[in-house]
Amino acid sequence: MKVPSSYDPQRRRRSKKEPLSTRQRAMAVIVFVVVVFLCMRQVYAVLGPQEFRRIFGLRQDSSVSELEKLHDPKISTERAQRMLEHHLQSKYWSKKQLRDQMCVYRDGNRFDCKDVDLALNNTEVDWKEHALYSAEQYLAHRPLSKARLYEELISEVGGGFTAEEGAYAVENVDADWKQNALEAAKEIRQESSFSDEAMIKRLTNPDLEAFTEEEARWALANLGKS
Repeated sequence: MKVPSSYDPQRRRRSKKEPLSTRQRAMAVIVFVVVVFLCMRQVYAVLGPQEFRRIFGLRQDSSVSELEKLHDPKISTERAQRMLEHHLQSKYWSKKQLRDQMCVYRDGNRFDCKDVDLALNNTEVDWKEHALYSAEQYLAHRPLSKARLYEELISEVGGGFTAEEGAYAVENVDADWKQNALEAAKEIRQESSFSDEAMIKRLTNPDLEAFTEEEARWALANLGKS
């Protein structure tokens, strides 16, 4: 058989892939380690130190401490931003209430208040609308007067809204204050037998129900009709 003149018996052996050199293997290992490190740091930033340790079974003095030293403030702020957006999707908060929620400890972990403040400042939120929705929630559970609802909204242990936000909410919430006074009067009547004047005083007491005189008298006049 005639062999082509271009045939080279050594060609096939030379075309085989040569093994990686020591330098190439070292570079591959370095790239792999860097990629793993960056991925782990991103996971750490999202989960936080406590959850990271729990999932990966790390001790306080383990490699997670090195991650804490390399903790990127930008990543920390982004994590706070994501958590803030999550909270805003699940509930109607005041700015103060949300800040307090994110700054306090949770399972040994918390957000730095500086990161929370940055996240709050970078997020557009209509706090007045949040106050309005919160007012609706209050009224869905209790027949409050306008004044009492306002106090609940701006209370530091209640809604935590500003005076302006609270005023906006009570002025725009869909509420029948006279009907609320009537419902409150019914609850009071079930608790104790009040005279008409005692009922009026109870309903209009600024430290108790805080209805107006007109609302209280309308409620009393209609108390026996329903």
